[in-house]
Amino acid sequence: MLKMLRSTRIGYYVTSITGAFAIIFWQLFINNNVGMAIVLAFLWIFVVATIFSIVAAKRIRKINTYLYNECKPQKFVEEMEKLYNQQTEEGNKNTIRISLSAGNIDAGNLERGKQYLDQVTPLSVKKYVDVLRQIVFFNNRATYYMRTGQLMEAEMDLACMQEVLKTKKLFEKNRRKYMDAYEYKKVQLGIISNQFDGAEKILKIGLEREKSMLSQVSFRYYLGLVYLHEQKMTEARECFTFVVEHGVCGDGKGKTERMHIRVKGSYSQDRCGL
Repeated sequence: MLKMLRSTRIGYYVTSITGAFAIIFWQLFINNNVGMAIVLAFLWIFVVATIFSIVAAKRIRKINTYLYNECKPQKFVEEMEKLYNQQTEEGNKNTIRISLSAGNIDAGNLERGKQYLDQVTPLSVKKYVDVLRQIVFFNNRATYYMRTGQLMEAEMDLACMQEVLKTKKLFEKNRRKYMDAYEYKKVQLGIISNQFDGAEKILKIGLEREKSMLSQVSFRYYLGLVYLHEQKMTEARECFTFVVEHGVCGDGKGKTERMHIRVKGSYSQDRCGL
């Protein structure tokens, strides 16, 4: 986190180095205690690193809030692009490219999202962080293919995502988290392909587990499609009403960004943040 934010990183270096020199000067030239100087200098650097890492993490969480809790993907993209322009390390660039693909796709900028995915450099299956990046990469690209009607390609990317999930490098908690994401995406793909078996049950489980507004809007949209298929018009109306009320993506000034998906031939539904 600390490496991603230039201003926070500079602040860390300035604070830790000047503080460490001050401690060393104090202990060496005033107290004449070499051992204490070394201990306190390292302790100071550790404390400063911890504080600035917390600050950086809070900044990243705030940016993520725009997408996942406020359903404002365009604002998320704007902030992430600022962050992207600060990066020099390729791993950080890959992380942000994958995040920007999600933001752009959810904002309706499908081709821009795909461009960021195409810019992701090869990821190693030997690095834990790259394994996580691969999982999200395939998830996001499958979403792009679903939005553009390339369902066979979406199916292939979900198969790749499933294979990566089998790696032993994943902690079990993360495996379960991303396996749930895989199952939800499979259900969404099935609904778009007019395959509704078991979808209602899985989507309702998702509503219980995933509390972000982005997830709530997404699950209710697809659950609404299931209810339409089952001719449960009252339940479908409730789902789509929630989508309209909570899934509007704007710039905070009333401007609305909407995305469009075509399902079941002529049927179409505006929705946001799915």
